[in-house]
Amino acid sequence: MFVDAVAAPLDFARVEVHAATVDGFVPGPETLHTTMESPRGGEAKIVTGEPVYVRLVARNTSGTAGAPSEQCGPVGPATVVAEAVLNGIVDELALAVNAVSEANLQPGSVGSTAIAAGAVITPHMVAGSINGDRIVARSITGEQIRALSVTAAELAANSVTALQLAAGIVDATHIKAGSINARALSADALNGKVVTGALIQTAESGRRIVLNPAAGSPALQIYSGSPAETAPGGLSSDVIDLGTWRQPEVSVFSPSVSGPGAGLRLRSPESGGQGRVVLEPSSQSDGYAHLTVRNGGARADSEVTIYGARAGALGGGYHSQVVTGAGITWTSANRQMMLADGVLTAPNIATGAVKIVPTPGVPTSVTVTGLNVAGKSHRAFVTANTTVPGTSVQGVGATGVSGSGLTVWLTRTGSTETTVWWTVIGS
Repeated sequence: MFVDAVAAPLDFARVEVHAATVDGFVPGPETLHTTMESPRGGEAKIVTGEPVYVRLVARNTSGTAGAPSEQCGPVGPATVVAEAVLNGIVDELALAVNAVSEANLQPGSVGSTAIAAGAVITPHMVAGSINGDRIVARSITGEQIRALSVTAAELAANSVTALQLAAGIVDATHIKAGSINARALSADALNGKVVTGALIQTAESGRRIVLNPAAGSPALQIYSGSPAETAPGGLSSDVIDLGTWRQPEVSVFSPSVSGPGAGLRLRSPESGGQGRVVLEPSSQSDGYAHLTVRNGGARADSEVTIYGARAGALGGGYHSQVVTGAGITWTSANRQMMLADGVLTAPNIATGAVKIVPTPGVPTSVTVTGLNVAGKSHRAFVTANTTVPGTSVQGVGATGVSGSGLTVWLTRTGSTETTVWWTVIGS
């Protein structure tokens, strides 16, 4: 029944049945036993070994709980007689340990479907109870055999042939040293190959490829066969420890010759998502020109750097050119010109603007300082931002032009503040 209601509310969802052995308990998840989904009520059975108190809690369709009902009880447990035992009411939790013995089982009452997978283990089996007649052909695989349980004594002579061995299962650790000789190798296995000591090479001299695991040498050495070659070309890989980060590197070397000669080195991606390809001489201190191509990754522009002469920092060499995602930079000695986003920046050009409040009819000036315009001689260009040139604005000019600054002049009939643009060019 619902308090103060003839019928269930329209948003009724269910009634929760809570029970506990504690008098005055508060309904909660641990006391919930079942629910009644119909507003007409229902019947619920609570399995308990001692008397319990019961309270009901209604919930609406939004999941909101109403106030718990008045507590009733204690009630139960009811007396159980044979007629009162319902089908399925006694489960394995209601059975005492060892309550079902062999004497309580009818012969043949436990079939294969009543035995759980893995329930029959070795301690439950009589020694010798399983023989060949009970084993289906090929039913026992490697998964059913305990490691090391099958030894040579259990194998019939010649029962294991090459067909029973998985590919690659026999490795060097299973082969007795010296047990394989030339008579065990196919004549085609090393056709045209030469193995000399610790090296693997295609020939003993002349044009050849050599696999050399020696420390400090390229892993792959490539000999050109040229009499001018003083050292072979090669391919090697390394990880360079730079302290705060490590740079993986794959290098390709061209053969060395006496005297200066160009070299080639290709490097794999660096730390931070960047990659670099460097074309440089064999010695980084010999001052020859070189080319660097670098992809930017997540934190830098892609760039191409062409050096006319080496220096210690990127873009710091004499007569170098850097092309990046932001623009182009030309560097010569300590002077630099940049072209970025269509805007040219040069060390011998400076531009700006000044605001002048003139005295009417009198030339009035403002001095610009702090410039650093390259060049031995300088000239300036000035113009007023005005729509009344020649009438209200009578003239503009510049004096004292140098690499460090200039003085801008304005003459106007009135005292209106006027912007004057200026440009200084060094030559």
